[in-house]
Amino acid sequence: MSRTLSILCAVLVSAVAFAGGKPAAKVDLSYTILGTPRAGQPLEIELRVEPKTRFDEIRLDFGGSERLALDRSTPDTMGLMSQKPGVPALQRVRVVPQGDGLHYLKVRVVTFVDGRARMRGIAIPIGVGKFDGRAQLKVNGTLVDGVGGERAVVMRASTPK
Repeated sequence: MSRTLSILCAVLVSAVAFAGGKPAAKVDLSYTILGTPRAGQPLEIELRVEPKTRFDEIRLDFGGSERLALDRSTPDTMGLMSQKPGVPALQRVRVVPQGDGLHYLKVRVVTFVDGRARMRGIAIPIGVGKFDGRAQLKVNGTLVDGVGGERAVVMRASTPK
């Protein structure tokens, strides 16, 4: 596996938070997929939310990719009781993959302190069926090996006419 692809896979597998350049919620997010993902079958995912500071309120918002539905037992939004810093809250979410392939469960944690909201989110990758666990990237250009053994895609620029 190329270095670029292995880095991409590592990013997909880890719970990488995004903040959009704004201050993010001071929480650690992690997850465990409980069971084997199968198309049309409910799948439980255990989320672990660990506050790093005191919050008045913590809210979780959920969304699926196009072919990943939330199970009827899982609301789009749920609140967590105010948690002590360093004490993780565990929450289970049920989703139903609608077919084979790579799907994503989007989780956003919104924290409130003195009426101010901060957010942090992750996209949890779920590989179902004929998905082999590796990212399937379409190469738009020429794949070449670099001097240090890394691989790169060379894309030629064309001159406007």
